Amino acid sequence: MLKGPLFGFVCLAVLFFICFFLVIGVKYFYLWFFSEEIKPEPKKPTLKKRKKRKQRLRSIEINPDEIDRIYFGKY
Repeated sequence: MLKGPLFGFVCLAVLFFICFFLVIGVKYFYLWFFSEEIKPEPKKPTLKKRKKRKQRLRSIEINPDEIDRIYFGKY
């Protein structure tokens, strides 16, 4: 029988491997069990209809006798 610090190390290693394989086993069982039931359906791409932009119409009357130049600027 093992005695002393070697016994503690062996127990620690055995418990580690038991826990490791238990966690890995539960994870793979969970993924196997739930992967078959829930499968997302592929969505068909929907094309959005483009809306025509509304153009702002501005009309002004200009008297050419009073105005020599016209300057346009962005608002």
